[in-house]
Amino acid sequence: MVTVDKNLINQWTKKLEKSKKNNEEDISGELANLKPFLDDTYIVLAKLGNTASITEQLPNIGQLMTKLGRQPGILLQEGIYDRFVRCVLTLIPRNPNTQLEQRASHWGQALIRKTSNYFNQPNPNSRVGEVLGYGISDYHECAIEQLTRSICCKLDMLSKKPRDSQSVSIVLDISHQMVPLVRFPSCHPVVEKLLWYSSSTNQAILSEEFLRQLLDVQAKTLIEPRDGTTSYFPASTCVALWSSYLPALEHIIMNFVGTLSKRPHIGYRRAAELLTSSHLPQACHEHPSISCAVDQVLRKLLFATEGSAVVLKAINIFQRCYLQQVKRNPKQGQSTDPLIPTELKSLETLLQVLPSDLDSISKLADHLKYLISFTSQHQASTATMASRVDLWLLVVKYQHWYHQCLVQAFSTEEPDLSKSCRWFIEWFHSPISDSHDLKLVDLCIQCIQTDNFPTQTSPVFLPVYHHLLMGYTVIALNNGLSDLNKITRLLPMKPSIADQLVFILDLLEVFDIVLDSSGRTVLLSYLANMKNDPSCQNHRDWNDIKYRLDLCLQSLENE
Repeated sequence: MVTVDKNLINQWTKKLEKSKKNNEEDISGELANLKPFLDDTYIVLAKLGNTASITEQLPNIGQLMTKLGRQPGILLQEGIYDRFVRCVLTLIPRNPNTQLEQRASHWGQALIRKTSNYFNQPNPNSRVGEVLGYGISDYHECAIEQLTRSICCKLDMLSKKPRDSQSVSIVLDISHQMVPLVRFPSCHPVVEKLLWYSSSTNQAILSEEFLRQLLDVQAKTLIEPRDGTTSYFPASTCVALWSSYLPALEHIIMNFVGTLSKRPHIGYRRAAELLTSSHLPQACHEHPSISCAVDQVLRKLLFATEGSAVVLKAINIFQRCYLQQVKRNPKQGQSTDPLIPTELKSLETLLQVLPSDLDSISKLADHLKYLISFTSQHQASTATMASRVDLWLLVVKYQHWYHQCLVQAFSTEEPDLSKSCRWFIEWFHSPISDSHDLKLVDLCIQCIQTDNFPTQTSPVFLPVYHHLLMGYTVIALNNGLSDLNKITRLLPMKPSIADQLVFILDLLEVFDIVLDSSGRTVLLSYLANMKNDPSCQNHRDWNDIKYRLDLCLQSLENE
């Protein structure tokens, strides 16, 4: 082992300066000595430990690493780049507190990003690398692959050995070293191996900064990329993350709910696309343990927000995406929720049937009767709040049958079915109550049919009225409604033109509507006019509204 001191570092710094001027020719004979020098440097840096000691003993180490980072022809030599990164990461303090440590942390992470990512065009390596025959993507892949291969080999060896304090310390160091590289797709295999290694032990063996960085990358899944270059974790890495680190699962759910809250007009389809891109529905379908954890988080969130409309929307969208996964891969995973009480399993089976899967009106009516009868009997036979909440939470996850009740309340000619649907609607909005006398629902229906909105209402009146108006609109469109303005004028609180449009878009996305040609024509005409309406275009969420509007127009035109 060579003694590394500031004099030796000065010698190597001068060699690199000279080689830079002469296109790296003067250092070709020294490459064999560079590897052991970097190995010895790493050992010395690790022993010195903190930034203050390193700066005092080796004040020029940062200058040396910076100059080496500007010479891609040297870094691309076998075994150089991973040793270089290991040294730089040792210079990055784990928990920077002082101003010196914070500067060292920013410098080290910036240096690694520049040397490992050619897409950063201010990178001084880009032109030099091209002269040496390395294209932008070639340099990037080669540099990262060398580092990834080296770390993966080390983790594979550790996984075959018994867990001890030394192996735990090594894994902790590796996770700390990976902090600046987490966002690179080429490093995802290392991230995945670290997570699975961590899940096999009860100890917290991964760097907190590493885990925070994973959460930051994961959060980008629910943010639409503007330049098309944003990268996310693959499904296997997400499963490893959620299986080994529960806060990550809570984080992605909270981010999704937050997205719906910040973007109230994002719509069901776009929100479903974002959720699917996170791989969460797929992971829940294939891994029951993740599904159980998600269910628990959503339950707690629903209680904490007292049945917030945003959380209900999130649950509805999640369940739609989950059922799509079940339909695509029926043999994988399980189709029932393991947290549902045994006495509700048969109800869950009924709820999982989609209205569109029933090929006649009579079959749909029979299915709805049986489903509501089961719900009503279970509600009457259970006096505890917990059992009634379990019943309601199950129905909340499969809201398509609630939406059918909203339609059937206006369309059915069977008095018993009409009464059952009205009971189900009222129960949906007050599941804990012992009494459901239908007065609230009947008042809403009367207000809609007579165009007479009451001056004083209870807090629950507005959501019930709003939902029933959607059901009424479905029936009106199928019965030859020629002017949608007759519907939108029934909306309470004098909404803007844009809010009236959003009501129709919500309707089209939530309900499974089958329209004849005249109904489609009415909708197409209304939506086309709204698209060109200046008051709509000035709405602060017009981008989200327009995205939904274009999808609905396209869907109607293709029918």
